[in-house]
Amino acid sequence: MSRTLVRRAERLLGNQRRAAPSWLLRARAPDLSGGGTMFSSGAVHFRPSPRAAQLEARLSNSSTPGSGGFRRFGAVAWNFRGLVHPAAIMKARHFRFLFTSLCLLSASALAQNDNDPAKVRLKVNEVAAGVSMIEGVEGFAGGNVGVSVGDDGVFIIDDELETMSPKLTATLGQISKKPVRFVINTHWHGDHTGGNAALGASGAIILAHDNVRQRLSAAELEKAKDKVAAKPGKGLPVVTFAEDVTLHLNGDTVHVFHVPPAHTDGDVVVHFAKANVIHTGDLFLSQGYPFVDLGSGGNFEGFITAADRIIAVANDTTKIIPGHGAVVGRAQVKAWRDTLDQIRQRVKKLISQGKTLEQAVAAKPTADLDAKAGANFISPDKIVEAAYKSMTANAAPAKAAAAGAKPH
Repeated sequence: MSRTLVRRAERLLGNQRRAAPSWLLRARAPDLSGGGTMFSSGAVHFRPSPRAAQLEARLSNSSTPGSGGFRRFGAVAWNFRGLVHPAAIMKARHFRFLFTSLCLLSASALAQNDNDPAKVRLKVNEVAAGVSMIEGVEGFAGGNVGVSVGDDGVFIIDDELETMSPKLTATLGQISKKPVRFVINTHWHGDHTGGNAALGASGAIILAHDNVRQRLSAAELEKAKDKVAAKPGKGLPVVTFAEDVTLHLNGDTVHVFHVPPAHTDGDVVVHFAKANVIHTGDLFLSQGYPFVDLGSGGNFEGFITAADRIIAVANDTTKIIPGHGAVVGRAQVKAWRDTLDQIRQRVKKLISQGKTLEQAVAAKPTADLDAKAGANFISPDKIVEAAYKSMTANAAPAKAAAAGAKPH
């Protein structure tokens, strides 16, 4: 890790009187137990230096509110584990996560502009007739935004970080002078729902899976003692569904369907039938291994199921918009799915051999797959860890049920 990053971490975290940058205060990072954070647009792999280890220790040992500014910063700025285990937010290990998250930020964006929203540009890419993708360049804007424009108006899929709302609104205005009528959230993470409040206030109707509203709701956030991440009132989805919903807009039939827990427990896929375009949210990334947010109900094996669902509705000419990265085709999703299945089979074998998590990670079961998968912010060790935890968690209920079954 560079000394610059460490010094920045010290400046941000070591001075109680110094306020964190507004873009960081508005970010929400999920639990690293699954392997990473969504706040990165490139690959950053590092071995902590002694100085970095000392800083991490300072974070871990700060157990008094306001001590060194760490708890204040962590409790106010970050929602570490989603809303499933709110009591866990105050545990010291989440301060280790904060430090790790900071270091996993895109190195190029951090070096250029500290992710200053004023310096991040939004680029519009035409995907199909009437369907575009907006992505951030020269910094991190959040997840890819899908845009449908036609006679019925504008509706979008995901809406980036909150700090990007003014630029996103301006960019949408350049694409069409019509107002945004609908917003679909593919899941609850702040780099995909940050613009909800602004768009909701302007009159857009926000749709999402039931669990997305639950995780974004003020009531759940109150339990977590996290005020910054709240999306009260017009920032919350107003139309929710358990399985699927269909929109008939702009001459297309848009099917939005939920998949079993994968990235989170509220993931959806958006399929434009006529345009032959699919937006996957973070169920698929065009490069690297997936992030399994275990703290938000995510599950490694769910990514394979989700890929099967995407492949089933796609064909050889389908354009697929990932949560992050470039537009791809069906073949790339199939390759992703097969890679994840290989990891599943290998980790499953290690589990059946009685290997502990540490032993499974040390076995490096992805070694021959890593180059093909490509690099992003999820290390090979982290994807093995996520797969192991997911599969052992899945096996526990079945084992308990079998143990409690009475012989006939």
